[in-house]
Amino acid sequence: MTRDRKDISISELKRLLYDLHDKQSYTCIRFRLLGEMWQKNFLRIFNINDDAVIFSDETSGRLLKVTDLMTIMQFELDHNFQQFLAYFHYDVSMVDAV
Repeated sequence: MTRDRKDISISELKRLLYDLHDKQSYTCIRFRLLGEMWQKNFLRIFNINDDAVIFSDETSGRLLKVTDLMTIMQFELDHNFQQFLAYFHYDVSMVDAV
């Protein structure tokens, strides 16, 4: 992924979330849901399965459950991970990769 390409598919996002949860627990994600503003804090992936992702906001102590990844419009990470750069806004494409 180059710096000027920032769209990723839903399946790429799902793979990223699983990888973050399984391989790099200290990296957190901040995102913007459809029709909402950006999450205030970076969130840790508390749990993930095929039906939902549960994020933990360690600053406020609250949990946030997202049952449909298609509602995530944009995201950023707080550390570089794989080909994803920290603090770079990635757009999530509604069309899945072929």
